[in-house]
Amino acid sequence: MSFLSAAGLALNLMSMAQSNKANKVARQAEIESARFSAASLRRKAEISRQGFGQREEQQRRDARILAGKRRAAIAQSGTGFDGSNADVERQSQIFAELDALNIRYQGELENHGLLEQANQYDLAARGVVSLSNAEQMAGRINMAGTLLAGSDRMKFSLNNRKTSGPAPMQYGLQGSYPVLS
Repeated sequence: MSFLSAAGLALNLMSMAQSNKANKVARQAEIESARFSAASLRRKAEISRQGFGQREEQQRRDARILAGKRRAAIAQSGTGFDGSNADVERQSQIFAELDALNIRYQGELENHGLLEQANQYDLAARGVVSLSNAEQMAGRINMAGTLLAGSDRMKFSLNNRKTSGPAPMQYGLQGSYPVLS
């Protein structure tokens, strides 16, 4: 009885240890995945920011080219740069600048959204670290409790065996074979 109890206790503790180890490995994979996703989103945000910066600069270049063509057309027509021609030119420059600023704003929004997602992955990774630590501690406490309870049962079993002596034999109803209680 005592040997079987000890063996069962040992197997139970080994099972708990392996379960704790598997949980830790699974949580570590979750942490690494979240951190990788966060880093990936930060790289994507930087690439996006650069891309929108290039689009903004391209918009400004295109606007300068169109302004030059408009001025050349006005000069060729001979109507001069006063009055409605000046108003059209000024309005065109304002719209071109607004287009460039809208591209920048769109880029900032996308960049901010990507960085916010990256921060959420970082937060998730920190949460999983805390959860993993708590699970590991709970597993250790559970193992210690099982060990203490098992050793107490074995001690009780050994004490009973020492004080009560050998188990008395009883005879069953079906014959003269001894039955151990």
